[in-house]
Amino acid sequence: ENLIFASGLEGLFRSTDTGKTWSRLNLPPGEYVIRIHPRNPSSILAASSGHGVFRSTDLGETWELFSQYTFEGDFFHDLEFDPKDPQVLYAVSFYNGVFKSTDGGSTWLQKNSGLKWKNISACCADIPQVEVDPNNGKIVYVLLPNRIIYRSSNGGESWNPANQGLKFTKEVHVLKIDPKDTMTLYAGGANG
Repeated sequence: ENLIFASGLEGLFRSTDTGKTWSRLNLPPGEYVIRIHPRNPSSILAASSGHGVFRSTDLGETWELFSQYTFEGDFFHDLEFDPKDPQVLYAVSFYNGVFKSTDGGSTWLQKNSGLKWKNISACCADIPQVEVDPNNGKIVYVLLPNRIIYRSSNGGESWNPANQGLKFTKEVHVLKIDPKDTMTLYAGGANG
């Protein structure tokens, strides 16, 4: 409960005293997405576009390169566990869409059936996001840099648009499922 992680261009930092002091962790420089295992809080994943996925089993004290998949030539943006089955993870990148791992993040497969976002006119300020329904891991949402939300009801095997009435004309940054009412989804960006 006192542990906080922060990431920036210089790398990954950790505070063990609720942010009073910080130490840089022994990982290559770069921005990281950090996710804590939903059933084992001492197990943490740190994923980066240029370096792959690292894993720590001791609250971030030490790290091992867990998956060398680097989203090469792309910008990796988000990573989420399936809360019901933490061996299943979803990731999203700017140019290559959605990826899924069924072995805890060791290997990844693209899962883009039904997604349309190639040749987008979005800018690098668009930040793709992925969300997994905490009550049903087969329901997954993704917000792509074409500023459209897609929904999968079969664990990413196929996708359908889920953005009726939602008009983003400027960059997008946020997609979140309400943890108390999973039928409620929030999306945000420069339009509000």
